[in-house]
Amino acid sequence: MKNSASDSTPDKLAKRLSGYELLQDVPQEQLLWLTRTATVRKLKAGEKLFRKDDPIDFLFLVLSGKIQFKLEQKGEYRIINELIEGDISGALPYSRAKNAMALGEAKGATEVLQLSKDHFREMIHEQPELTEALVHVMASRIRDFTTEQQQTEKMASLGRLSAGLHHELNNPAAAALRASTELKEQLSMVPEKFKAIMLLRLSPEQVDQIMKIVFSPAKKEKSKSKLSLMERSEGEDQLAEWLEQRGIDNAYAIVEVFAEKNIKKEVLQQLEEICGEDQVGAVTEWIYNVLITEKLVSDIQESTRRISGLVSAVKSYSHMDQGLERERTDLEENIRSTLVMLNSKIKKKKIAVNLEGPDNLVQPCVYIGELNQVWTNLIDNAIDAVEEGGRLDIQLQQKEQDIEVSIIDNGSGISEGVLGRIFDPFFTTKAMGDGSGMGLDISKKIIEQHGGTIEVESKPGRTVFRVTLPENPQT
Repeated sequence: MKNSASDSTPDKLAKRLSGYELLQDVPQEQLLWLTRTATVRKLKAGEKLFRKDDPIDFLFLVLSGKIQFKLEQKGEYRIINELIEGDISGALPYSRAKNAMALGEAKGATEVLQLSKDHFREMIHEQPELTEALVHVMASRIRDFTTEQQQTEKMASLGRLSAGLHHELNNPAAAALRASTELKEQLSMVPEKFKAIMLLRLSPEQVDQIMKIVFSPAKKEKSKSKLSLMERSEGEDQLAEWLEQRGIDNAYAIVEVFAEKNIKKEVLQQLEEICGEDQVGAVTEWIYNVLITEKLVSDIQESTRRISGLVSAVKSYSHMDQGLERERTDLEENIRSTLVMLNSKIKKKKIAVNLEGPDNLVQPCVYIGELNQVWTNLIDNAIDAVEEGGRLDIQLQQKEQDIEVSIIDNGSGISEGVLGRIFDPFFTTKAMGDGSGMGLDISKKIIEQHGGTIEVESKPGRTVFRVTLPENPQT
């Protein structure tokens, strides 16, 4: 077990620091300068090293124990980073960070070497290798932080979308399963009904008359006419009564299908005149079998079409099977795919969505997957902002060599105090688990990476996020 750093001499502590990966290339005399200039701070479990919004005045190097960075959201705390022995944080040479974004808390007994930034000027001029090592720490920290937070936000977006997608996919899948099960049951009864048909004594002329009455194109066109609820109910009651009087089983199931095809009592009376009362039951059941089979197959086709459409939208949204280079893309189609992904939330709140753009809108050269993440963040926030029955408008416009995308909601608006911080990392007004506070920060970085801009204006009843993208971003 290592001795307490506070009990070590500067020489021993400098030798210990040379064993840390981040400082192993720093000359011993420069590490000795660090140990003589800095101080060792001992923390008890739960003690705060710094608090949120505290000025960043010290460089910290963990000598033992662990420091957790915690961020408060709606009265709850989540851990966003941890420092262990050998890790460096806090103030660093040339860093422009001014205030802590989170609090730092000791997890168990912890010792930290801390150096006031008042000594940075001296360090930069007289301790070049130490300065270089710390600048490298800063660069790595920024890179790692950005990568980690982008990945975290992507996973958060995926989590938000997956819940809605489960619902959107489950509905047509369940409908297809129900229809296929009914179809299987229906087909199992075909031999019996086929036997009944084969025993009928119908002439070719009678068969032609039946086909003309029930299955003619004119009849199919007529079936599309809309009936009032009362008219439909009265017609179904008359059909059911007529069927039951002739001892036909499953009358109400037959009525439901016949009503959809606008086959009324008068049609069945015509059939009876053609084939006779003793044969009309078998003919009716055979017609029902044909129509219900057609209906169930149509239901399965519609359900699988919806599933296929959702899969296509997912593929378009995620940019699967594509490279990681910039590509020219149809922004309106990308946004439409995002709306499909979020459709469950939109329907749940009964939000009216209007997407409009010119037919000749140019296709910018962009990273499609990254921009889809931007549309997800902005549209998802707008959905959260509006009340049930609200409105969401998305407008695309050509502005010379730029494309402007405006996402407008009629929610309660964003207060002035919040508006000034809305793009800050980790800033969120949502409860723990509902938002990381990184969505808009990452969206802004993605848009700036494309050479574009994002602006927001808000008042009660109207909030607009306006994204401007160049047609040909500079590489």
